[in-house]
Amino acid sequence: KGRAHSVVRYDTRHGFPHKDMVRSDGSVAHKERMPDLDGHALVDLAIDDLKANWQSYRRRFER
Repeated sequence: KGRAHSVVRYDTRHGFPHKDMVRSDGSVAHKERMPDLDGHALVDLAIDDLKANWQSYRRRFER
C-alpha cells in the first residue's frame, strides 16, 4: 500500500507488440498479442485504453 504498481503493461519485448495484465504479485495474468500494430499504434491504443479503463483495471488488481 502506498506504492505504485503496474496493473497493465504494453510493450514490444519478446519481438511482438502485446498487452500484459499484471497480478498484484507482479506475475502476468494474461498476455494479449497485437501483431498487426507497430510501436506508434500500440502507444496510441494504450493511451486510449488506459483513459477508458483504468478504474476497472485498478479494481481487478486490488481484488
